[in-house]
Order: sequence, then C-alpha cells, then structure tokens
Amino acid sequence: MKKIAIFSILALCLGVVSCDNVDLPNPPAQSNPQEVIFDKKDLAVEADPAAQTVANLTELNQISAPVPVAQVSKCDNLPAGYTLKFIARVSKNDDFNGAPEVACVYNGTSIGIMPDVLNGVLRSFSKDVVDQTVNVMLLPYIVSETNESTQVKVETSFGPFQVKATPFEPTTVIEQSYYLLLSTDGETWDKSGAIVSDHSSTNVYDDPVFKFIYTVTQDQIDNGGMFWKVIPASVYNMTDWQTGAWYGTTEDEQPATEGTLVTSLDESTVPGLNMMVAGPQLMTVNMEKLSFSYIKAIPFFYTPGGGNGWDAGASQLMQTTDYVNYFGYIHGKDGFKFNPDNGWKGNDFGVPGDLEYTPVDKEGTVAMTAKGTANGGSNINVPEDGLYFVKLNYNTRALTIDQIVTYGVIGDATPLGWGGQTNLTPSADFLTWTGTIHFNGTGEFKFRANNNWDISLGGDLSNLNPNNGPNIATPGEGDYIVTLNLGVYPYSATLVKK
Repeated sequence: MKKIAIFSILALCLGVVSCDNVDLPNPPAQSNPQEVIFDKKDLAVEADPAAQTVANLTELNQISAPVPVAQVSKCDNLPAGYTLKFIARVSKNDDFNGAPEVACVYNGTSIGIMPDVLNGVLRSFSKDVVDQTVNVMLLPYIVSETNESTQVKVETSFGPFQVKATPFEPTTVIEQSYYLLLSTDGETWDKSGAIVSDHSSTNVYDDPVFKFIYTVTQDQIDNGGMFWKVIPASVYNMTDWQTGAWYGTTEDEQPATEGTLVTSLDESTVPGLNMMVAGPQLMTVNMEKLSFSYIKAIPFFYTPGGGNGWDAGASQLMQTTDYVNYFGYIHGKDGFKFNPDNGWKGNDFGVPGDLEYTPVDKEGTVAMTAKGTANGGSNINVPEDGLYFVKLNYNTRALTIDQIVTYGVIGDATPLGWGGQTNLTPSADFLTWTGTIHFNGTGEFKFRANNNWDISLGGDLSNLNPNNGPNIATPGEGDYIVTLNLGVYPYSATLVKK
C-alpha cells in the first residue's frame, strides 16, 4: 500500500485533477516518481443492508433522513485535512450511459441520497406512483476540509447497488378511468348513458390523456347544443354519485372547443357546452394539465385524386386508431386531396401550395419524400404516378408523404435472409404487388418497402400491421405465389403454393 503524499500549497492552488498523476505547468525533472494523494486500494464500499427494504420517500423526507445505499467498510491512509465525498449515478437498468448524477450524503460510514433528490430522478424515469427499483453507481472523491473546490476524483467506482423506493404521492391524483356525461339541458344528468374513457396501455401518470367518442345530432345542435361533465370512476361507482366531484369548465370558456377543466369544488365551475357541428366527435382531456379539447371524430379520410378519377368513393381510405393520426397507401397521380365525405360538400382540404420532394437513397433504392402542412385548398401534388404512404396528424395538419418504389419480402425464411429483400412486382395501379418466392422450411419473414425499415408490414396475413408488426412464420418449404394487397384496409397478403 502506498504512503500518503503531502501536496504543497502550490499544487492545491493549481488544482488536483488525477489521483494517479499530477502535471504542473513546465514541471521540473524528478528523480523519483510522484506519489498519489490517495490510493483506490485504501477504500472499500459495500451495500448497506438497510437498502434491502423499500424506502418510503415521503416518510424519510419528513424526518430529513437519506435513502440508504451503501457503507464504507475500509478507508485507510486518508490524508489529513481531507474527507470523502460520493456522487451517485442512477439508472433504471444495467446501462449507465447518460445516467443522471446526483450528490450523496456521507456521515463517515453510511452513504445515502436525500429522498427529494431521488424522487426527482425517479420521476424523470416514470411519473407512475408504484415502487421503483433503480441501480446506483458510486463515484468517490476526496475533498479538502478547508476548500471544497479542491477535490480529487478517486479513479474507481463502486456498485451497482440496488435501491428500492416508493415515490412521493402525486400532487394531482389521476384515476384509471373517467366517464363523460351528456345532457341536453345542463340540468338533467343520467349516468346510464355515460361514455367510459379510452386510454393507452401506458400508466396514467406517464400518459394522463383520456379520450371519449360521442355523437351530437343536428336537432341537439339546433336546440342549444350538448352539455357535458367528466366524472372520475370513483364517483361514477358511488351510490349517490351526483354528490361527488366532477369536472366542467368556467362560464367564459364555453362554448369553446378547448379550455381548462375545473373541478366542481370550485364554485365558478359550470358544465361544458358543445356547439360543434353534428356528428361523431372526439373529446380529449388531460388530467395532469386539467385541459380539454374536442374535434369532429372522422373515422377515415377519402383521398380523391388523379389515381381514381377524383372519385372519393373509388379512392383509398386514410385510416386511424385515435382520430388524430391517419395513415394509408394511396395510388397517387396528378395530385389528390383529403375529404371526410364521399362526395364534394366543401369539407375537402389539401395544402397551401406545392410540396417540395426530396430524394432519399437507402440501400440503392431512391424514393421521394415530402413534409408539409395540410391546411390549404390546393391539390396535394405527387412527383409521378405511383404508390405513396401518407401520414396526417389531423390536429396539427402535419403531413408526410413517402414514395414506395419497391416492396418485397425479407427474412431468414426467404432467399436473401434478413440481409436483403426479394422484390415483388406492382400492378398497374400499384395497389397489388405479386411475385413467386421460395420459402424455406424454417424461419420468418416480413414485407418491407424501399429496401429499408422505415415502412414495413407484419403480423397476421389477413390483417397486416402497418406499424412494424411482428415477424410472420414461414408457410413451409416450397415456391409460393405471393400477393400483397394495399388497396383495401386492413392490408393483407396471400401465399399460394405452386
């Protein structure tokens, strides 16, 4: 074990940057190697047994006690006038790349993290209120007791140590589901017709957005509109549910199509009033921000254009799963437009002007792509007759168009394996792609466009998933006539053995 090195005042003023080597400006020649200030072999850190218990951050925060992480089991030859300091890197998994660093507290034996600091890290990983387990790596330093800016990093680390913790209770409690109540007069409310919210599979604190689909008739619009309340599931399940709290809005925010949700505990709260056009509508509430908005719920958009003789009924349909994001393959020729109606009733829309397309070369396939905003009346141009994959955000009107130059099969069940796709041949309208493919007796495959993974299809052959769906099992050894159908949703494929 090395002896303690005593640093001169000059060296401390210049700052120590390494525990193994210190380079001064224009250093004089030395007859003996310079000694380190502290050797990493002099320090040992072990897991704190208390860290095996789930730490309740709220309780620890009330008494200003740290969350236990580890204990120093050996500290020899620490230079006089210096103390130990630890920095923690906290990760939600075994990969510490980019893991946040936080300060630790050290009392001479135990190393911990203050509960409010750890809670902030946990919330950066997930806002959910369930217990979380994280990995902690400890980085040691020695620090001057008289000048905290003078510190030396010990070139070692300890861990990872597991820490289990219950985060703080949220300031706003979000329930697992909510109900939308509708009323034609704003006075009479019946929960038997309540509409339960739709929500993603993500926990409600990381995704606090809930959606409702409902319909307003023209008669209801003509007679003053439709009033609404949002009630939590806990209130809905009460026997005397009308005494429970509900969410509405303020008088100055009706009949606005978006605004602030206000609890009925506030005396200024009134039921919302929907004055939109008749038909299906989508209401979205954010229970963290306490906001609401609603738009007309369009089940799909027609795409009349040159590829179908500007006939909405003969066009391909833009599909949606959330009434906000729409997608679809279309036969593009001489432009097209979006139309919620099977006809020309003045509700169609396009872009303000011509889109600018950019060529993209991936693995030898050059396809055109364009981005724009579909908030105008002009036709949406396409560079040439062909197949295009189109995406539209109806809220923001953000538009993306990708030209499809090739479509093929790829996978270890196909001749080129996962290293390349075997291309199919398009029909005259580019909506059907066919070819004879030899499949192996084992392995899997998918359908892929443009020789890259930006656009692909997988999953059930009768209902292909357009969002990078699962691999498809081989049909068995042999040659098959493969037909990929992109003209009608759900997209599908058939494999017929020759």
